[in-house]
Amino acid sequence: MITSPHAIKILHLLTVMHPDAERKIGVGVDHFKIKRNELGGDSGFWLVCSDRSEESFSYERCFTGVVQSPHGKVCKALRFALRGQMRAFREGLGLPPAMLGD
Repeated sequence: MITSPHAIKILHLLTVMHPDAERKIGVGVDHFKIKRNELGGDSGFWLVCSDRSEESFSYERCFTGVVQSPHGKVCKALRFALRGQMRAFREGLGLPPAMLGD
Protein backbone atom coordinates (compact mmCIF):
# COMPACT_ATOMS: atom_id res chain seq x y z
CA MET A 1 0.00 0.00 0.00
CA ILE A 2 1.26 3.47 -0.83
CA THR A 3 1.41 5.51 2.37
CA SER A 4 3.14 8.76 1.42
CA PRO A 5 0.52 11.56 1.69
CA HIS A 6 2.23 13.45 -1.15
CA ALA A 7 2.22 10.40 -3.46
CA ILE A 8 -1.42 9.65 -2.59
CA LYS A 9 -2.45 13.19 -3.47
CA ILE A 10 -0.65 12.99 -6.82
CA LEU A 11 -2.21 9.59 -7.58
CA HIS A 12 -5.70 10.94 -6.82
CA LEU A 13 -5.09 13.87 -9.17
CA LEU A 14 -3.79 11.56 -11.90
CA THR A 15 -6.70 9.16 -11.53
CA VAL A 16 -9.33 11.81 -12.26
CA MET A 17 -7.41 12.71 -15.44
CA HIS A 18 -7.58 9.12 -16.76
CA PRO A 19 -9.72 8.80 -19.93
CA ASP A 20 -11.71 6.04 -18.20
CA ALA A 21 -11.73 7.70 -14.76
CA GLU A 22 -15.41 7.26 -13.97
CA ARG A 23 -15.29 3.49 -14.42
CA LYS A 24 -11.89 3.12 -12.73
CA ILE A 25 -12.86 5.12 -9.65
CA GLY A 26 -16.24 3.38 -9.39
CA VAL A 27 -17.62 3.65 -5.85
CA GLY A 28 -14.57 5.61 -4.65
CA VAL A 29 -10.87 5.05 -4.05
CA ASP A 30 -9.87 3.49 -0.74
CA HIS A 31 -6.12 3.34 -1.36
CA PHE A 32 -3.40 2.82 -3.96
CA LYS A 33 -0.79 0.12 -4.28
CA ILE A 34 1.93 -1.11 -6.58
CA LYS A 35 1.34 -4.62 -7.83
CA ARG A 36 2.82 -6.94 -10.42
CA ASN A 37 0.65 -7.48 -13.47
CA GLU A 38 -1.12 -10.86 -13.21
CA LEU A 39 -0.06 -11.71 -16.75
CA GLY A 40 3.59 -11.23 -15.87
CA GLY A 41 5.72 -8.33 -16.89
CA ASP A 42 6.17 -5.16 -14.94
CA SER A 43 4.62 -3.78 -11.80
CA GLY A 44 2.18 -0.93 -12.01
CA PHE A 45 -0.17 1.29 -10.07
CA TRP A 46 -3.45 -0.15 -8.83
CA LEU A 47 -6.27 1.59 -7.09
CA VAL A 48 -8.37 -0.30 -4.57
CA CYS A 49 -11.96 0.90 -4.46
CA SER A 50 -14.13 1.23 -1.36
CA ASP A 51 -15.86 -2.05 -2.30
CA ARG A 52 -12.40 -3.75 -2.42
CA SER A 53 -12.45 -4.15 -6.20
CA GLU A 54 -9.11 -3.34 -7.85
CA GLU A 55 -8.28 -1.47 -11.04
CA SER A 56 -4.91 -1.03 -12.68
CA PHE A 57 -4.20 2.30 -14.29
CA SER A 58 -1.58 3.81 -16.53
CA TYR A 59 -0.29 7.18 -15.37
CA GLU A 60 0.80 7.81 -18.98
CA ARG A 61 -2.82 7.62 -20.12
CA CYS A 62 -3.69 10.17 -17.45
CA PHE A 63 -1.41 12.63 -19.26
CA THR A 64 -2.06 11.66 -22.87
CA GLY A 65 -5.71 10.68 -22.66
CA VAL A 66 -4.98 7.95 -25.20
CA VAL A 67 -6.88 4.71 -24.77
CA GLN A 68 -5.14 1.57 -26.04
CA SER A 69 -6.62 0.46 -29.34
CA PRO A 70 -7.91 -3.09 -29.87
CA HIS A 71 -4.89 -3.63 -32.17
CA GLY A 72 -2.54 -2.50 -29.39
CA LYS A 73 -4.20 -4.86 -26.92
CA VAL A 74 -3.76 -7.78 -29.32
CA CYS A 75 -0.09 -6.93 -29.91
CA LYS A 76 0.54 -6.74 -26.18
CA ALA A 77 -1.18 -10.11 -25.62
CA LEU A 78 0.82 -11.72 -28.42
CA ARG A 79 4.12 -10.37 -27.04
CA PHE A 80 3.20 -11.81 -23.65
CA ALA A 81 2.18 -15.19 -25.11
CA LEU A 82 5.46 -15.50 -27.04
CA ARG A 83 7.71 -14.05 -24.35
CA GLY A 84 9.26 -17.39 -23.30
CA GLN A 85 9.93 -18.41 -26.89
CA MET A 86 11.53 -15.05 -27.70
CA ARG A 87 13.77 -15.28 -24.62
CA ALA A 88 14.83 -18.84 -25.51
CA PHE A 89 15.64 -17.73 -29.05
CA ARG A 90 17.75 -14.80 -27.84
CA GLU A 91 19.55 -17.00 -25.30
CA GLY A 92 20.27 -19.49 -28.10
CA LEU A 93 22.10 -16.77 -30.01
CA GLY A 94 24.80 -16.73 -27.33
CA LEU A 95 24.50 -13.01 -26.63
CA PRO A 96 25.76 -11.55 -23.35
CA PRO A 97 22.99 -11.38 -20.68
CA ALA A 98 22.87 -7.56 -20.83
CA MET A 99 21.81 -7.76 -24.49
CA LEU A 100 18.99 -10.26 -23.97
CA GLY A 101 16.37 -7.79 -22.70
CA ASP A 102 12.85 -8.87 -21.84
